[in-house]
Amino acid sequence: MLTLSKRIFLDGRSLLKKRYISIKISEEIRQSLLEKKPIVALESTVITHGLKYPENLHFALEVEHTVRKNGAIPATIAFINGQPVVGASKSDITVLSEMSKFENDKKPVKVSRRDIPYVMSKKLMGGTTIASTMIFAHKVGIDVFATGGLGGVHRGVEFTMDISADLDELSKTPVGVICSGPKSILDIPRTIEYLETKGVYVSTLGPKGTNVPGFFTSDSGVSSPYNFETPREVAEIIYNIKELNLSSGSVFCVPAPEEIALPKQYIDEIISEALIKAEHNNIVGKHITPFLLGQILQKTGGKSLETNVAFLLNNAAFAASVSRELSVMQIEKGRTLNQPSNIYLSLGNNKTAKKFECIIVGGLAIDTTCTFNQNTGLKPTSIPGTIKKTLGGVAYNVTKASLLRGKKLSVNSKIITSIGKSELNEISDKIDTEFSENYNLPFDKTGLYLSSKHPSGNYVAMHDSSGELLVACSDMKIFEDIKKDFIEENIKSSKPKCVLFDGNIGHDQMDAVIKSSRECNSILGFEPTSIFKARAIAKVPFNLHSKLLKDVIPNNSIDFAFPNFYELTSLHEELSKNEYFDVNKWFPVIDSLSLGDTFRSKIQNLAKISPQIQAELNDGIVLKAIQILPYIPNLFVKLGSKGLLLFQLIYAPDKIDSLKKTSGTSEVVEVYQYSKNLALVIQYFPSQRSNNVVSVTGAGDTLCGFLLAELAADKTWLYDNSKKIPIIEKALLAAKLSVETDDSVSFKILEI
Repeated sequence: MLTLSKRIFLDGRSLLKKRYISIKISEEIRQSLLEKKPIVALESTVITHGLKYPENLHFALEVEHTVRKNGAIPATIAFINGQPVVGASKSDITVLSEMSKFENDKKPVKVSRRDIPYVMSKKLMGGTTIASTMIFAHKVGIDVFATGGLGGVHRGVEFTMDISADLDELSKTPVGVICSGPKSILDIPRTIEYLETKGVYVSTLGPKGTNVPGFFTSDSGVSSPYNFETPREVAEIIYNIKELNLSSGSVFCVPAPEEIALPKQYIDEIISEALIKAEHNNIVGKHITPFLLGQILQKTGGKSLETNVAFLLNNAAFAASVSRELSVMQIEKGRTLNQPSNIYLSLGNNKTAKKFECIIVGGLAIDTTCTFNQNTGLKPTSIPGTIKKTLGGVAYNVTKASLLRGKKLSVNSKIITSIGKSELNEISDKIDTEFSENYNLPFDKTGLYLSSKHPSGNYVAMHDSSGELLVACSDMKIFEDIKKDFIEENIKSSKPKCVLFDGNIGHDQMDAVIKSSRECNSILGFEPTSIFKARAIAKVPFNLHSKLLKDVIPNNSIDFAFPNFYELTSLHEELSKNEYFDVNKWFPVIDSLSLGDTFRSKIQNLAKISPQIQAELNDGIVLKAIQILPYIPNLFVKLGSKGLLLFQLIYAPDKIDSLKKTSGTSEVVEVYQYSKNLALVIQYFPSQRSNNVVSVTGAGDTLCGFLLAELAADKTWLYDNSKKIPIIEKALLAAKLSVETDDSVSFKILEI
């Protein structure tokens, strides 16, 4: 189970008015929602108040099996120790079934809408009615619900005013309810009339003219407003109600098959006698229904129970077919009713999707950092030191840094990543502790994709006593499990200003990021993560059409990247290997820059002024970067303790004049080369060195996330030195702060 503790904004806007609500969603239901699989909600009062133990347990498991057998995922909804649970486990169902034997305060509560806050505050066990089941099904995005008989208007309502809360719930909660009609003990004509008044769609399985069923009997004698004959017709109604945001439920009556139905006259006579007995014993309110059903059970010699169980299973099978059709329909029409955000934002106002200016796609991992007490080198032996486990991963660290910087810039960031089922609770709790509880920062979880194929990402780093990285090992296979449509949907729903992906995801996932980012006109960046994964965007694994870097500036696929020197070299080698440096597109761009003797003199001068980067210059960093620029026109090359080299190829004739203006900053060394439509800019930013290095693990990620938030806030600074230089210097300061803490990203960034 995943415990979701979310701060919910009562008015949908205020950051001050908050409360905490906890809801549990099983891992299976959560993943099924994310993957748009067909799901059927199931109530639990049939377990706690409908059937006796152990029949209730056998039935609950059988109805779930029926749903699965018919191609859908069952989601039994109940209250366990005060928490609403969507997708109750077998152990939950077993406990509820056994507790139904009690007749005192230990018996589970029958939970309708009015009872929800009481049961939660008292941490009680409870079985959900139609009303409360609809509420929680809707909150998490389940559109189809299978039950037995519908609650309604009780006989003698003119004296008792006894009307089931199910009817009002149907008027305001858009869930399709598959049932066998109103319970036979009710005033069925008035129930149908009441639903019409409330604007609730009611239809019955069968040709036109088929009457509404009456629970035990297949024909109540009451005319049905509408009729349907296939699950597809039901799915279309549910789809259209939600498409138009009508905010009302719908009732689809499935008459009990003739072989299990009971004769109407026979049942009516039993009910009449039971009603007289109930009145004589002053049995009213929520006690009347179980009393009458008990009388019917007794008078029919148990046949009513057999009928009840049979049509509940029949309804569950039909509901599964409806849910399957609805799932297919959403794909056909290119729409999604069950948005992934419903899983985490289900308790707020979800009429509009939450927007994010910045989205990061890639790795969230469990980091294990080993720091040696003394520098003995790497030897095949055990070396004393300290070991710390934290949440990390490039995308997670970048997201953290962008959220911290984004707080000052009003930039909202979100990660799209994958985590393993076994680490789900651990990771979710750590995220909540790190962000919500400790720093009151938002961390949106709707981009978490749950994988059953691989464990969560793992990264093990070995540091010397000064904090410098010696060697690391990473296991990041899980990030290739993320479905392409999951990535595309998350990006397109936000229309972010800036997107970044790291090298941990697979070729198909990268293709999905590039495609959806371009459709949203987002600026797009790449974080290589390692020398091996830096090659990913340059590989051509299938054919020429699968190339990620398909064109050069100004039609480039990727706008910027954050490699270190070794990753830049690796990327350059792969581009050369796959013949990206051809004469058709690439060469005319390079040739137009006229990189002759004058330019070489400028680079030699750069080496004299900045001897600390002499080694990188000698290793051809300038040539390698320039050759990559037509495909990725902004390269932020991280040089560790030496600082940052920024290479830019700017296709903007209108910006060239402004670029010629001096920066007025002596610390930054600059080289410019111009052609008619292009400007080549090289700027060296020395690092802000630290005398208190604790760990360098997240320094580069911090710099990346900081600049990412700045790009999402306003990308024009890339072409304006008066803005660019102060921003990059602040980003280097942020990296310095992270170096001085054992956290991957320092929360002192908030103070910059």
